[in-house]
Amino acid sequence: MQLTPGSDAHAEGLWSRQRWPAGVTDPQRLDALDSHGILDTPPEQGFDDIVRLATRLCAAPVALVSLVDADRQWFKARIGFPHCETDLNRSVCAHALSEPDLLVIPDLTTDPRTAGNPLVTDDPRIRFYAGAPLRTPEGQVLGSLCVIDTVPRPDGLSTEQAEDLRTLADQVMALLALRRAIMARDQAINEQRDKLRQARRLDVVAQASVALATAIDPAAVLEPILAAGAESVGFEQCFIYELTPDADHLRLVRSVGVDEATKAILDCSHIDEPLCGIVVQTRRPLILRDVQSSTDPRYALARQTGINGFAGYPIVSRGDLVGVISFATRAPGFDADALSFFATMAALVSGVRERLDGEEAVRESDTRSRLAQEAGRVGIFEVDIASGLAKVSPELCRIYGLAPARIYAVEKFTSLVVPEDRNLPSSERTRQDGSAAPDVRYRIRRANDGAIRWVERKAKFVCLHDGTPARMFGTVQDITDQQTVLEELTRTEEQLRLAAEATGLGIFDLDLVTGVLRWDTRVRELFGVGPNAPVTYDTFLEGVHPEDRAAADAAVQGALDPTGPGVFETEYRVRPANGAAELWLAARGQAVVRNDRTVRFVGTVRDITASRQAEDTLRTTEERHRLAVRATNDAVWDWDLLANTVLWNEALTEAHGHSLAAVQPTGE
Repeated sequence: MQLTPGSDAHAEGLWSRQRWPAGVTDPQRLDALDSHGILDTPPEQGFDDIVRLATRLCAAPVALVSLVDADRQWFKARIGFPHCETDLNRSVCAHALSEPDLLVIPDLTTDPRTAGNPLVTDDPRIRFYAGAPLRTPEGQVLGSLCVIDTVPRPDGLSTEQAEDLRTLADQVMALLALRRAIMARDQAINEQRDKLRQARRLDVVAQASVALATAIDPAAVLEPILAAGAESVGFEQCFIYELTPDADHLRLVRSVGVDEATKAILDCSHIDEPLCGIVVQTRRPLILRDVQSSTDPRYALARQTGINGFAGYPIVSRGDLVGVISFATRAPGFDADALSFFATMAALVSGVRERLDGEEAVRESDTRSRLAQEAGRVGIFEVDIASGLAKVSPELCRIYGLAPARIYAVEKFTSLVVPEDRNLPSSERTRQDGSAAPDVRYRIRRANDGAIRWVERKAKFVCLHDGTPARMFGTVQDITDQQTVLEELTRTEEQLRLAAEATGLGIFDLDLVTGVLRWDTRVRELFGVGPNAPVTYDTFLEGVHPEDRAAADAAVQGALDPTGPGVFETEYRVRPANGAAELWLAARGQAVVRNDRTVRFVGTVRDITASRQAEDTLRTTEERHRLAVRATNDAVWDWDLLANTVLWNEALTEAHGHSLAAVQPTGE
């Protein structure tokens, strides 16, 4: 397309090819503009008055306070112009940036810089422009105060109008400077206020930290501190909840800024009702803004109580969630510093709960330990080997008959050992070289009543990195009662052993719980088993004669039946494992039943080989005599006058015609 000189298209083509002044994108100029913080701010009366006055003084329908940014021109004040900004393609004010004084263009259609401007070639078809640079004291031009007309003005502005426009431009810069000064002042005030608020927050944190360090009721201690610091911290309400033992309800224990009606509502709430219940269910902090505009049903109670901004944090102790601390405001939300403060408070309260629960656990543990020591007559000690001093428990002092004390010299205890046992406890040398026996039993003479007591001491060494013993830890138990029973049992077992040896009895003991079978020396001799050879029930069965094995096993199993009488009595033959001659044994036993379960089987065995052989001999002799009498057909009778019984043989029975059953004691 060929452009015709003087046409609109020709003018736009010339305009589009020309370059904008370098000052438009100058970084220093743009920084100066940005430092005023003026772009995109609401209208202000002072600037609006200036453009109104400019239109009157310069007799122009349009006046603008135009600020030229990197990609647009924005109007702080305008009159007679509908738009609040335009792009730079439509800017005439951009040309004023490089002008030392007023930029006056009598006819915009004839100036190569503006002939193609869309505001000139199209609506509103401006024709006249006069702009005074808005220059900072440092020389940076931010834009211009301009007046515009829709008809050319060949004579431009009069001298008075030009001077008035410069004066008004200076007034614009004065307002901008004042505004920047006020902004800087406000910023400084805000910064100071923020610093003061932060200092107050830190002071609240410090007060809380000190108060909570020794608190036994952290919520009660924290309540007045938070109430005093609520304004400086930036919250209106605080809620401190405890989780009930059923873990389904929250109980409000302390609060700040909460009226009695709200306290009544939140006194004991199911975790599905308050916002803090979400913290319980998720075990994570909950931060909310604009709660009042939310339609979430979980926020209903918060909306009802007027909460808009909310921050809730879990209180955790020993890994368990035990409560919630939350903060609320009617403002839309909290700033970052306030949220940091809230998180710190939650951490402090959690720390106190951790300490209190730990102390309670220690107290309970100490109580259980003390009761256990007293019940078991067990004392605890810790010896510092270098000093020879021992930390001891109250029960250890009681065992030795000493007054309760936390620390004693080790010699105080070793001096109470009876002379015959003095070589058994540890000595200074054996403690230092670590050769002291770990487990020993010895007798002591108690300090308070002189009573002889048996004690059992168990100990372990804790060594330095080079292996040198540093400490000796252990326990001492009063075993006098056990020792008395043991000594009595030993005497009883010795008496039983002697009796068994005198009568030739052997003793067996089967523990059904552990499966251990014990044979004494006599039983081992009878079965041909060595003194150290292991024995089991199978050992017993293998030793019984094959023809008697099933009957013997059945007799044992019958005795072990917990529903039966538990008595075992049988005779059987054995073939000793060492190849000795076959023996006849008579066994008796008794099962021990507890809680419908057989737990033990104890009994004796006796060698009856000689009596069984005598019985066999007698039966053989009697059989021989019977056969001899039958062979001679002699009548034989035996009348026992003491027992009043008569025995006839077959020959006499036949001679008298009586049966053996009919014979009376008198022989009649």
